[in-house]
Amino acid sequence: MSTKDEVLSLFKQLGMSDAKATETIKNVTLSQNLRRCLEVSSKVTGKAVPEDAKVSKLIILLASKLKPSTENFIPLLMGYVMKCEIDSESRVNASLKYLLEHLNDETMNTDEFEKCCGIGINVSAEDIESAVSGAIGHFKEELLEKRYRFNTGCLMEHIRCLPNMLWADGSAIKNEVDIQQRVLLGPKTNDDLKPMESGKNSNKGKNKSKESKVEKKSKTSVVSEFDAPGSGYTINGVAEPTDSFEKIAILLRKLPFHKPGENFTMDGYPTSPLAMKLLEKHLSRTNKMVRTRFPPEPNGILHIGHAKAININFGYAKVNDGICFLRYDDTNPEKEEERFFKSIFEMVTWLGYKPYKVTHASDYFDELYEWALVLIRKGLAYVCHQRADEIKGFNPPPSPWRERPMPENFQLFQVLIKFAGRFYYSIHLSDLACFLRT
Repeated sequence: MSTKDEVLSLFKQLGMSDAKATETIKNVTLSQNLRRCLEVSSKVTGKAVPEDAKVSKLIILLASKLKPSTENFIPLLMGYVMKCEIDSESRVNASLKYLLEHLNDETMNTDEFEKCCGIGINVSAEDIESAVSGAIGHFKEELLEKRYRFNTGCLMEHIRCLPNMLWADGSAIKNEVDIQQRVLLGPKTNDDLKPMESGKNSNKGKNKSKESKVEKKSKTSVVSEFDAPGSGYTINGVAEPTDSFEKIAILLRKLPFHKPGENFTMDGYPTSPLAMKLLEKHLSRTNKMVRTRFPPEPNGILHIGHAKAININFGYAKVNDGICFLRYDDTNPEKEEERFFKSIFEMVTWLGYKPYKVTHASDYFDELYEWALVLIRKGLAYVCHQRADEIKGFNPPPSPWRERPMPENFQLFQVLIKFAGRFYYSIHLSDLACFLRT
């Protein structure tokens, strides 16, 4: 077994700084994956670490992106890395994505895998020059208008969407963009180097001239009358249209959320045949549609923080042609009032959204109760008298009541329901702990 100092030295030979290598060792999973990758490379090269710095960086990248379900593919992936066939971040990402999507395949289709990873596709300097030239032409008007203030990220994104350009070297593309931008615009001028003026400052002179022509009013007389976001607002009767949802929509489309049915790409998601079969059944029932929900507790008036949750849940469903439920989490009747239910609905609609359906957590209490009884009868759940502070964390100690006989658990659960509000219990489902506050 390698000592900590030996592992530290190994990671530093990969090009890591002292601090980075020390931090990597603390991450047990990453450290193990990295060492497994290096074991494969050493068999190929006969050396502890590759001499090529680019290969070393790719090994670090690969080890950091591996998920538990793809760790078994380290020999396969490292084979491609050592042959310089997986030679960029985009190819690493594509290879891992393919493997995640085909975890349950009996045999891997090598040709399909290599096609998805762009293996064998070589993008020449001439290809990059041509692609950048086309992108510069596409954005020429805006480039000439904004000059060096133009966001070249749009150019890069446009180029990456062209055929085969996903596999081009990113730094080579960026260098070519800089060269062609300079050819088009010439050297930077003093105006290009000046900081951009905000909209308020740029309109300052115009506003002053208007004020001299219009009768001044006191500050208290300037009242903003807000309508629903997206429909605009008025200031002293003058309409000011807004595109607030469009701005939100642009952000939501870029969120790195997995698509419906790609749950298995997330860490910890089960990939057993049963889990995948249930996922297929779910997709068939939902028609692969994005389905979200906004679940507020109706025990007060919504605040500004809720606007974020509303926009993400309703907005993400909207931009993906999905549906969003408004589900009241009405599990604490002592603090709930009818006015809170109404105000929440009004706030959601005021923000420009319409719930697909309004539901209540209490609608499912009877069903949840029946499911709990089924789990208890099967020996998959038991009543536990430990308190929250005794079982919090990721690795709590086993419950002393774990092996209690099923009939006794069944009876105690009935007591828990009957005397709700008098005791604090938790119910363990298999190896997971869920808290019931009763």
